[in-house]
Amino acid sequence: MFFKKKPEQKANPEQQRSAPSKFVLDLAKLKKEKEAAAEANRNFFRLGQKKEEKKEPEAPVYVPKVFDKQEPEAPKEEPMKRVLSRTPGLLDRLLAEPQVLKNNLARAGAFAAVIALILFSFKIVEWTSQSGQTKQMILGEAVSAFDELLHGVDSVKLGDFSSGGDFFANADKKFSDIQNKLQGVNQLFITLAGIIPGQTAETISSGSHLINGGQALSEALAILSIAAPDWFSQNSNLLNIPESIGGDLAKISPLFAKANDEFSRVDADAVPQEYRQQFEDARGALAKLSEQLARFKSGITGISDLLGNNGERRYLVLFQNNRELRPTGGFIGSYSLIDVKKGEIANIETPKGGPYDITPNFTEFIKPPQPMQFINPRWEFHDANWFPDFSASAEKIQWFYEKSGGPTVDGIIAITPNVLTRLLKIAGPLEIAEYATTVNESNVIEILEKQTEDSQDKLENIPKKIIAVMFPKLLEKILSVDLKKGSEILGALSDSLAQKDILLYSNNQSLQTAFEDLDWSGSITTTDSDYLMVVGANLGGGKTDQVVDELLDLKTIIKDDGTIVNTLTITRKHNGNPNEEFENWPNQEFIRAYVPEGSVLIKASGFQAPSPDKLLTTEIALSEDEDLINIEGSPVIDERSGTRTTQEFGKTVFGNWLIVKPGEYAQATFEYELPFKLQKPDKSILERIFDRSSDIFSYSLTVQKQPGKIDNLTSSLVLPANMSVSWNSSNAKLTNHNTVEFAKTIDRDAAYGAVIKTKP
Repeated sequence: MFFKKKPEQKANPEQQRSAPSKFVLDLAKLKKEKEAAAEANRNFFRLGQKKEEKKEPEAPVYVPKVFDKQEPEAPKEEPMKRVLSRTPGLLDRLLAEPQVLKNNLARAGAFAAVIALILFSFKIVEWTSQSGQTKQMILGEAVSAFDELLHGVDSVKLGDFSSGGDFFANADKKFSDIQNKLQGVNQLFITLAGIIPGQTAETISSGSHLINGGQALSEALAILSIAAPDWFSQNSNLLNIPESIGGDLAKISPLFAKANDEFSRVDADAVPQEYRQQFEDARGALAKLSEQLARFKSGITGISDLLGNNGERRYLVLFQNNRELRPTGGFIGSYSLIDVKKGEIANIETPKGGPYDITPNFTEFIKPPQPMQFINPRWEFHDANWFPDFSASAEKIQWFYEKSGGPTVDGIIAITPNVLTRLLKIAGPLEIAEYATTVNESNVIEILEKQTEDSQDKLENIPKKIIAVMFPKLLEKILSVDLKKGSEILGALSDSLAQKDILLYSNNQSLQTAFEDLDWSGSITTTDSDYLMVVGANLGGGKTDQVVDELLDLKTIIKDDGTIVNTLTITRKHNGNPNEEFENWPNQEFIRAYVPEGSVLIKASGFQAPSPDKLLTTEIALSEDEDLINIEGSPVIDERSGTRTTQEFGKTVFGNWLIVKPGEYAQATFEYELPFKLQKPDKSILERIFDRSSDIFSYSLTVQKQPGKIDNLTSSLVLPANMSVSWNSSNAKLTNHNTVEFAKTIDRDAAYGAVIKTKP
């Protein structure tokens, strides 16, 4: 959210409001300094003295902790100090410095100058006598309003919605009071901000937008703090939650949109350098929140249908083990069938043998994707999540499930063990009496792993029994949490969706569209710029992916003619303990790099495939799968490296093997040319002759995360000597005039960009 301040303990609102902040201490110092300056100016005008023009010294002004700065730096020239406090004080300076006033009015134009002088003549005495008091009053109230807002955020984080609501309401009132004072006393300068050029006008305008945005945000949060407790009422069922949220969003969304619009109008240059990046990050977060709220609001109807508002709905819930990585998150080790009606869970079925319970019922004989033939000569239900686009895999999974005797379902939900750890961290330990054990966030994965792989259950051919026992208990515990934990669980589910630990698919097209709009569908993104998604499939490598680190390095070189060549280096390090049963296997991964469609492989090196004699075969005649053919087309094999090139989901795909043993690492590269160049804008002959300005164009990279894993990515954009970077996104850095670097842990989809210009 917009504020990052973290609370240490819960406190009474009155105690928090009365606690002196550094803001207040700095404000007291500022008041003394400003009062002296204001008194000197008043004496100057009252006595009509003619003194030599002097510039009023700038006093340090503390900036609200909206930007989460730990310690302010030494005083320096700060444009932002006029945003909240210097607007009335600007009159003092203009009137004390006739030349400054003259220059500003001249730049504003004759008409604006006349209007300004007329207004000055009527208000000069009133303003000169009140400006010092007014500026101090507005500064103090702005400080207090932002403090109230921050205290409210603190309270809500602690689950104290009541106190949070009080703080937000107080902030809302104070922002409204400031707006009234600005309109009554300072309206001239807010109006002139649109006509008077220069930094002064920008800071005046930015201050007004900042106050307006703060007021809209505090009003939205005040409504939210009152409404949220009703969403998690102990007596309400799941169906009531989206209906309640939908009604409240109708009130809240316009306010968030207004706050977003106001903050978008704040000139970043008016913000002090040391706070600028955090302000931009906060503004970006608010913009994304506004967009997501709008999307969520549009999907409320579909979510109600998902929860059985229009009749009973049946869902196939897949538990994907990301310790054995597969394209959509992990190996399908178990599943549940859940019936939902009118917002309540009507039935849960979890086969104790997992997907192997239905394998004997599958009567089709289908040839699996070629890399998968190293582990199974026949394609079956538990291997059906081969496509990284989850909607394609979900449709294939449904086909296998129904062909194996399973009932028709309305949708599919896929989750990884990361969701269990997040939920148990909030809900607390879960006792499983049937196994005389208690699972918590730290041990749940280990207990499930050992119980399903090495236990009496496995000997009895019911290895997934513990999941069948635990899952209903976990759902019951989650649905019975209190208000504070209910909001935390929503946050955990939101994080799980953003990080693709939960993927959703619905056969209802309108609901599926809502999932796609909310980025909950696990779809591959369509883009006309650079793109990268690295997808791994553990095929015969045991459950070792949790002890393998993967580093991706993408080097993008722009040539003089605009040609773009990428070199992707993949480094994998196996940290497994040779003495641990689930860690001492070699990690054997088929890796696919999804890149812009039409990219051409230049070379690939460092890859190692399993021995061909390990391919599994069967005497049974197998048919080709039509869906696989339609998606992959006709693979092309590079004879030098064995790289397999296909065209899938609007991307070109390079695939090959990497095998790494415990304690070792492996490294491989794909070098390829993109299908497009940096294009210069078309110009006429006369424009080319007379226009000597630089050509401007852009580059951007979209990186999508594979569900179930987290990569570390470094990326560099290197330009030729005839080009330079004129702008880059805030999450990247310019290391010299022609190189942009981007580094990020890919725990969710990411992107960066740069604006490039040619030298005349």
